[in-house]
Amino acid sequence: MTQQSRKSYLSFLRDEIAAMSIVKCRMTHERIVRLADSKQPVFSPGTPGDFKRVGLCSPEVRAERPGCSHTMSRSKLDRAIGELEFGIAEPLSYELNWLTNEIHLLDHRKGEAETRRARAEQEAKSNSEDPRVLELLRASEIVKELEEQHDSYVERIGVLRDRVISELDKLDKVIGEVDQSERVRPA
Repeated sequence: MTQQSRKSYLSFLRDEIAAMSIVKCRMTHERIVRLADSKQPVFSPGTPGDFKRVGLCSPEVRAERPGCSHTMSRSKLDRAIGELEFGIAEPLSYELNWLTNEIHLLDHRKGEAETRRARAEQEAKSNSEDPRVLELLRASEIVKELEEQHDSYVERIGVLRDRVISELDKLDKVIGEVDQSERVRPA
């Protein structure tokens, strides 16, 4: 690959990464749909005993959000990190892999917590004296904690994205300087 084509490729990667949106969505796709009039959870029509979820964001939205559990945008970050010098790339790659794993695990935990909360809501419907109301409060608190944990992962992904952009900018400058010195060198 020529210096110029590498420079173009890195610029393309940089632009893709810079276009990513760092959004604290709190894993909305795991939320359970509720009836408007009673706020009661809706059961999934196809899966007995399970609840209907809000569902995934559109592929276009997920493609630009590296904090989403079901995104491919983190692979763009990974490709860009792979272009960096090993000493710089290694800790960035480690951070990206760690965040990816944690987000996937959190996604499953959030889904389970939302289900526990919906079941507690079903059981405690209107009786505030029912001990199951305590379970509802605990389940709600767990959901909130998981959402806050996702927020912190999204913040870390934002910092990582910005660091990768910065490193790509430095690399672009170095390639530009090398390219310039090769042009100036006498034949």
